[in-house]
Amino acid sequence: MFIKMKNQSYNNFSVGNGFTLLELLLVILILGTLALSALSITQNSDSQIRFEDTRNRLEMIKKAVVGSVEQTVNGQPNISGFVADVGQLPACLKELVENTTDCGNTITGLTFNTTAGLWSGWNGPYLSVIADAKDGAKRFRDGWQNVGTDDDFGWIVSANSTILTVQSKGLDGVIGGSDDYEKDYPSSGDLVEQADHFALLPNNIAVTFSASSASKSLCLKLWYPSNGSLIALESDDHTLAVSTSEQTINFSIDNSKRFPIGIRAIGVYEYNTGTSTCTDNLYPSTAKPLIYTFIPRTVAVLDFDWVVP
Repeated sequence: MFIKMKNQSYNNFSVGNGFTLLELLLVILILGTLALSALSITQNSDSQIRFEDTRNRLEMIKKAVVGSVEQTVNGQPNISGFVADVGQLPACLKELVENTTDCGNTITGLTFNTTAGLWSGWNGPYLSVIADAKDGAKRFRDGWQNVGTDDDFGWIVSANSTILTVQSKGLDGVIGGSDDYEKDYPSSGDLVEQADHFALLPNNIAVTFSASSASKSLCLKLWYPSNGSLIALESDDHTLAVSTSEQTINFSIDNSKRFPIGIRAIGVYEYNTGTSTCTDNLYPSTAKPLIYTFIPRTVAVLDFDWVVP
């Protein structure tokens, strides 16, 4: 009797506290659904993080090229970056990391020009990149870590003298795509436009000279870098007359010139009427060029005073 009651008690426990096969299958189905939902959420979260990282990296590239006009130093716009130093857009992203000829350009390194009184040339790196542990190469990839040619680090890049286009290939790592995270980003790709890296020049520059004891043929030179080396945009020539009072001369320059933003120099130089050339001889020889900061989308005001003997 005792054994029977024990078996009965055991059987009652099994029936009252166990799971049927159907119940077990239902629990497994629910857990599987929850796991898939969690996986989907995790994947979408990871994709969003990589997308936002890509967007931030695009901003870093743009800042490396043209600096950040919104930031100021001593009340002046912080004009810095590749264009300010080199005078043009990079031909590939590798030029932002190292001074290389792989992209078809030979860029002068940082050099001081005594005639202009100005520094110019490649002064990077403009992007901070940690060397790859495997091969030591420095690559600035997108948030998806897409791979591609070494010159552009897996980005889709197109560059000319006016526009720099940079796009990420997205999640699938190929050009094109239809899903949100697989589409090339951004859709237009124009990261740096013409107005972002060119300043506007006036048609005339008024120079007010002090009293002059001698007549002199003069011209202006506006110095800026090209491939890192300084070259000059020259004005027309004018004759400074002998005068016991101040006199103002309006020099004309080609204001259709695409003039790169950055810190530039302007000075008054002797004009050689025999060879019809604006020389590199400052007038007077003791003078020093004036320094101006050229910012995008703004007409530069270059009128200035100049002391002569």
